[in-house]
Amino acid sequence: MSKTDKQNFINEIEDDNELIKIIESVINKSKEKVFNLEDLLLDFFNNNNNYNIENIYISKVSINTISNKFFENWDTLKIYL
Repeated sequence: MSKTDKQNFINEIEDDNELIKIIESVINKSKEKVFNLEDLLLDFFNNNNNYNIENIYISKVSINTISNKFFENWDTLKIYL
């Protein structure tokens, strides 16, 4: 474990309120990441002329992972690429 992981590691949850706070924190952090990714993807799709597409590489696994998490159909991104 890295130093950061150790600092964030929870040895024991003391009560229901603590559990609720931890779950809320995880949800909020996840939402932030989703919004950041969504903004990046929207900008890329809407303004792709601003990007040097020849130098952007995304693995097949990454495309499948992103598609699975954010779109109804797993191959949605593949259709656009």
